[in-house]
Amino acid sequence: MPPGWGISKTVSIQAKPPLLPVRAQVQTQEPPLPPVRTQVQTQEPPLPPVQSKKPPAFCLLFRPLPQHIDEETVRNAISPLKDVDGITDLSLAGVFTGSGRGYPPCTAQACLETLDHYGIELKGKRVVMIGRSLVVGKPLAMMLLARHATVTICHTRTVDMPALCRQAQIVIAAAGKAGVVGGDFFSAGQIVLDVGINVDEAGNLCGDVDFAAAEQVVQAITPVPGGIGTVTTSVLLKHVIAAAVKDPV
Repeated sequence: MPPGWGISKTVSIQAKPPLLPVRAQVQTQEPPLPPVRTQVQTQEPPLPPVQSKKPPAFCLLFRPLPQHIDEETVRNAISPLKDVDGITDLSLAGVFTGSGRGYPPCTAQACLETLDHYGIELKGKRVVMIGRSLVVGKPLAMMLLARHATVTICHTRTVDMPALCRQAQIVIAAAGKAGVVGGDFFSAGQIVLDVGINVDEAGNLCGDVDFAAAEQVVQAITPVPGGIGTVTTSVLLKHVIAAAVKDPV
């Protein structure tokens, strides 16, 4: 068992800032919002030009967008070289083809960073990915395949999902529903990454996994909050700095 996993069997992640040879400053620019009109009717470009002598080094799109703006048009207006959150079609194509073009989605990358930090080898491991979104499930499955893991993707139409999960050595939950992954999904010795961020009936943050039930069975599990979400923030900053270094503002 890797060092750092004690009796609690809970992996606590503390984000470490990336090391830089010099102090870096990140300048953000917020373009003015367009009038609230239907994009299809106005035929206006999705993003107004940024008033700057030089284009920004990176672009971070916060979603969801207002209903009158077409999200697909907006996100694909971003260059994959500046897409630090890996949301454009070209960025995702880089993940699926393994070309390395652009940046991978931050949460998917955070899962790999977490496993690497604790020295968990992926080559040959049986991994079950619960969730098939383009934010986490699909890109992370491709990234795991690139590391020579044997990946099974589970979703809402999967038959007998608990049985499939019990056979895995690593389970990654990104279902998007609080506590949907119960104790019957797990077996002894497993590594569990809980990607979900939800709010329970008491108003507390929680993951997709029934933590109390899983902790009694598995070898290690990431907490919510304080787990994958924390690492995701660090990965985003890592991408921002990488983009700024390549094209300083």
